[in-house]
Amino acid sequence: ISLLCKVEMGMLLLEVKNSTLKTMSENQIPKTTKEKGLHGYGLEIVNKIAQKYNGKFILKSDGSTATASLGILIP
Repeated sequence: ISLLCKVEMGMLLLEVKNSTLKTMSENQIPKTTKEKGLHGYGLEIVNKIAQKYNGKFILKSDGSTATASLGILIP
């Protein structure tokens, strides 16, 4: 797992990378969890935060690495 957090050009930028065997189209948020009902909403919550603050959330996976990126303009 790698995490990048910085403020650049008036924006808060977050990026999380993790290894995965899954391949996803850009912004295809997976709905599966190991134990249904106990967890698995994190990516949906981050997407809703981006929408609420007119930011951008990008999720992509190439079959070896999943990358979740969030950018929000700082007022």
